[in-house]
Amino acid sequence: MQNVYFPQPTRAESPSKDGKSRASRADGRSGDEFRGCFMRCGVLSHAAGSAYVEFGQTRVVCAVYGPRAETNPRQTKGQPITCEIKLPSTMATFESEFGNLMRQALEPAILVNKFPKCQ
Repeated sequence: MQNVYFPQPTRAESPSKDGKSRASRADGRSGDEFRGCFMRCGVLSHAAGSAYVEFGQTRVVCAVYGPRAETNPRQTKGQPITCEIKLPSTMATFESEFGNLMRQALEPAILVNKFPKCQ
């Protein structure tokens, strides 16, 4: 698997109000400026937990369902969680890879030994 990182391109440095020069990003922010942030929990009523997060133009909705009783123990052996990623159609080819990366990042934080017969 390959790590993917797309740094924001910078524009030519321009002097700031205090006279120091700063590189600005493609979206107009300076190098030391954060994107706007908005978060809300409990946005989906049918999920055990859910959240909506915005960072600039990036929007994410996350939902957690479960734990559920195992339907086929052989099928889920060694894979305690399932991550579904939905991306715009222009990035659909990356959905399964992002899902696998997300699963690998989250699995160590989930105490599967507390719910051994769940998926």
